[in-house]
Amino acid sequence: MGGPREHGRLLGGVGWEVAGTPLPISGRQRRLLLGLLMLHAPAVVPVSRIATALWPGRDPADARPAVHVQLHRLRRALPALDLPGGRIPADQSGYALRLDGLDLDVLVFRQHHHDALRMVDEGRPDLALNLLREALGRWTGHPLGSLHPQASGWPEVAALEDARERARETLVDLEIALGRPAAALPVLRKAVAEHPEHEGFQRRLVQALTECGRHEEAVDAYRAYRSRRGAIPGGEPGPAPWSPRRTYQGRTPAPAVRPTPSAPADPHPAARHALLRAADFAERTGGHGQAQECLAAVLATTAPDEPERPRLLVRLADQRARDSGEGVSEAREALRIFTHRGDLAGIAEARLLLARIAWCRSDRRAALDAVAPARQVLAARPQVTWPVPLVASLVGLLAVTGQPDEAVGRADAALRSGERTPAPRDRSRLLSNRGIARLDLGDPGGSGDCLDAMTSHERSAGWTPVVLSVNAMDAVAGLGDLARYARILARARATAETRGCTQDLRYLDAARAWCTFWSGDPADAERQVQHWLAHEDRHFLTDQCLYLDGRLKLLRGNRSGAAQALERLTEQSRRGVRWQARVYAAVLAAALATGRNRPTRGVPALVEEAIGVVGTAFLPPELGVDLPILMRIAGVPATALARVAPSPWRSAAEAYLSGNRHQAAQRYRVIGSRTDLAGCRRRVELPPRTAAARRSSH
Repeated sequence: MGGPREHGRLLGGVGWEVAGTPLPISGRQRRLLLGLLMLHAPAVVPVSRIATALWPGRDPADARPAVHVQLHRLRRALPALDLPGGRIPADQSGYALRLDGLDLDVLVFRQHHHDALRMVDEGRPDLALNLLREALGRWTGHPLGSLHPQASGWPEVAALEDARERARETLVDLEIALGRPAAALPVLRKAVAEHPEHEGFQRRLVQALTECGRHEEAVDAYRAYRSRRGAIPGGEPGPAPWSPRRTYQGRTPAPAVRPTPSAPADPHPAARHALLRAADFAERTGGHGQAQECLAAVLATTAPDEPERPRLLVRLADQRARDSGEGVSEAREALRIFTHRGDLAGIAEARLLLARIAWCRSDRRAALDAVAPARQVLAARPQVTWPVPLVASLVGLLAVTGQPDEAVGRADAALRSGERTPAPRDRSRLLSNRGIARLDLGDPGGSGDCLDAMTSHERSAGWTPVVLSVNAMDAVAGLGDLARYARILARARATAETRGCTQDLRYLDAARAWCTFWSGDPADAERQVQHWLAHEDRHFLTDQCLYLDGRLKLLRGNRSGAAQALERLTEQSRRGVRWQARVYAAVLAAALATGRNRPTRGVPALVEEAIGVVGTAFLPPELGVDLPILMRIAGVPATALARVAPSPWRSAAEAYLSGNRHQAAQRYRVIGSRTDLAGCRRRVELPPRTAAARRSSH
């Protein structure tokens, strides 16, 4: 977004700032309305909910005109936004606060709280503490500030205050568990002052004072609490298993959330802690090799029965998979431990990781066999409770294993959930994976998803993962923008070379070979693709490179070499990793069958088979002008492409089939493929039977 960044405040008072300058918003009802929209952002707030919140006891139908008046006045008070509907667009059911160029303290709090709980689950308490401190630091008072008395009965406010209490409790439990009870005392004293009847805070205050050796203060705090509770009818606390007098005998209660400290067998806890922090930093910045080294060193000092061991194994397997396509043994060991412990989220995470590794190694059956039980495990819980990283992984696997409809549905549910906001990294993954699923459904909006994922990750993290760049490259190539494809490729290659990731470089080497081919340099493209195919690693892009190899060999008249490429491509397509492999195999087989003095009887069937596999998706850009040439030779009409999603590639093919070579050449020029432009200009001799059939049809 252009212009200054805007900030919305809710945690301590309703306010709005533009580039650090407060913006006055007058009127109690308008400020209440703004606070309600912030509480729900970016979800839509129904008009009926706005009416009951601002005018309780009044019929919502009668209050509708007043709602519209207040919304109109609030829109005028906020800075203009050059988008349809402005900052507060209307929906069929209500209104929503648009987040473009806007930071909301309530969303930052929720996001940091969610990430902190995930860090606790992953055995990283120090990172969780940092996130919790930052989340709680956003609070300067009650929600909506001076308007809190009018809004205290709102369920949204009650839920937000409950989340603050849970964040405080988690922070205190972590400090005590890590042997730092004194650090928890300021938070506890403030919480007890605000909520004197909250037994959880009182219990923790007594425990922290006791562990600090301040036993008399602990007894005084306990007596004060009992006296307050005793003054309330029915408020006498129950038996005192947490009485401070019992702590003198070493019977301090366990906190509600207590992470496991470093392994006692580790003689160097400081080094272990430093390695974990280094691994976390390397994971965030794409240093997969460095993260592997740090995690492997930590695992070497981790006992087999330590609670954090399976999480460390999953992290190591994930980094090995991203770096070199390995990691199966670590993922299987983690799955075994999670299964033994009955950790359902861990089971699903390990199985999805195994599925991703299998898919990258061109093993569709193993990928599907791993995805199915992971879906069953996750189905036992509402999707709103699924960890967002697991949803992103599942969406990506559904998209590439031929289930794009479900992939889009899962991603939409996670992105539109009003109960939690995905972390920027997880949101980028969701967007990118939804984008490739939408492209397989013939939805051009998938390209926007892939590009948005790339740019949003760049904006939040300062760099773009290669996998997001690869998805964006596939999207823009499918929609006929090879110039943009080349620009994204250049930036992605610079990123991969900086981080030294082997797997990422494999992706980009295949893309570079195709980019060289489209730029009109078949000799250099053949050299690159031969170098790529020399590595037998069962990479999932092998089918794409084999098709390029066969196409280049046919251009040079090397039919035997093309036949060998077809043989390998056919074997690759039988594994069924990517549907495009079957298209490549059929088109290359048809091209071989149309050679001089060769029968053409099976060519129409092969061409129609290829078009049938494409279905309603976009034409693979790798087919280029070869497909319309084969359709013309085989007598397959242009109407056979009617089901294929519209794109510049399809338009160019239809122009070629209609006999308008000049228009077809112009479209290949706009797309940016010099090789296909040259192929479009070549004269193609039709078999006599096909030519006669065409003359009779005319």
